[in-house]
Parts: sequence; C-alpha cells; structure tokens
Amino acid sequence: MIIVALVSTKGGVGRTTLTANLAAALSDQGRTVYAIEMDPQNSLQWHLGCAPGNVDGLARATIAGAAWRNATRTVGKVTLLPHGALDEVDRLAFEQALYAQPDLLQRHLLALAVPDDAVVLIDTASGPSVYQRQALGAADIALMVMLPDAASFAGMTTMTQQVQAYGRAGAKFFDTAVIVNQIDNARQLAKDVVRVLPGALDDVPLGRIHRDESVAEALACQAFVADYAPNAMATADIALCAQALGARIDAAQFAQDAQA
Repeated sequence: MIIVALVSTKGGVGRTTLTANLAAALSDQGRTVYAIEMDPQNSLQWHLGCAPGNVDGLARATIAGAAWRNATRTVGKVTLLPHGALDEVDRLAFEQALYAQPDLLQRHLLALAVPDDAVVLIDTASGPSVYQRQALGAADIALMVMLPDAASFAGMTTMTQQVQAYGRAGAKFFDTAVIVNQIDNARQLAKDVVRVLPGALDDVPLGRIHRDESVAEALACQAFVADYAPNAMATADIALCAQALGARIDAAQFAQDAQA
C-alpha cells in the first residue's frame, strides 16, 4: 500500500475537502482507496457524503484496545476509517497513546490487512501536532496543502521542517508535493505566491486548484465536486491533481516492489 498524508500549517485551507475529493478521483482511476481521519474534528465523514453523528472510530478503538477494522465504513468506492467522536477525557487519553507510541498509526494500518495495491489517504489535524507526526511517520508521500496567501507561505518553512523531521527520517518515506488551493486569479498576491513557491521550496512539484463556488455548494449537498458540477473549473483542477498524484503513487509502488 502507498500512504499519502495530507498536511497543512493551518486550518481552513480545504485539506479535508481535498482529501475526500481526491479519494473519489483516485477510486475512479480504479484504485482501492482508504481514507483515514487523524483529526479530532471528526468531519471527514461529512465530506465523503455521510452524516458524522456520534459513531465510534479509530480513536475509541485505540482506547479500548480493539482492532481498527471494526471501525471502518464503506462510503461508495472508498473505505473510511473515521476518527470518531470523543469527549475531552477520552481525547486526552488518545493523544497520550499517540505520544507514547510514535508508530501507533503505522502498526494499525498494517493490521488492517489493506491490499498491497491500495492507496491510503490520511487527513490529519492542521499545524504541528501529534496527529500530524503520526501521519508523516507512516507516509510514503506528504501532500502539503496551502492557500495562496502570506500566512500560508510564511508557514511553509515550519511545514517543511515537520516533514523533514518526522517524514524524511523514515526509511520508507518517498516523496513530497504541494497543492495550492482556492487560487483567485483576480488577486495579485495569489498569482505572486503561485509564481514564487516552486523556487522557495526547492522546486517541489506543485498542484493548483482555483477558487470555485461549486466546491462549497457540493459540500453543502454532501456530494463530490465532480458529481455536483462535472464541468466546473475545480473539477478539472482536482482531476489533474489526482492524475499527478496517481503518477507519484505508481512511482512509489514501483520503488516498494523493487525493494521487496
């Protein structure tokens, strides 16, 4: 399996929305896709088209010492493993387990017996956190999501340091990529950030998604953007990002097979 961690320096960049829509796009490529939520906000379910509710997820399974397999849900073509709803006491207990066992996520993913050719997308909490550390430690590919604004650009140094500290140090870590989300071509700052970003990040390849009201409208209808507005600009952008990510996944799979 190839594990992709979607990470960001701050909230509100559209990381969870992107996780859900990339999962759908990759499944449309004929891939077996798992979506894992390492974020206590517990909202990935909504983005995948089902009401979150108070269902149990991987967090409560961890606290109970149970297998994560029992917490999985099938949503269309995607297998979802939600974080699950927790009260404050249980959230702290889960975070303590994550701190105490840096490889907890990786071990549980292996125990899921995910098919060898599967893609696992991990949506993780924004900013430096134990959730992000776990995701990067398990990842083959780190996909950094940012907005074309000054705050996101300034925070990319911290994000890159996190990737290098907790991702690149791993023997199985393979690649990094950046997606700039919600690009508004009417704003000069957005165009400037997109222009200078590759050089600022040592020519890390870049994916771009333009600001499009269809994204918010699709979420309100609990639909994927491609299904809600197949001709929208964001639909085309997401498809291009999924194609580029698919190529990286194939390269990572080839490297894994060569090492086996």
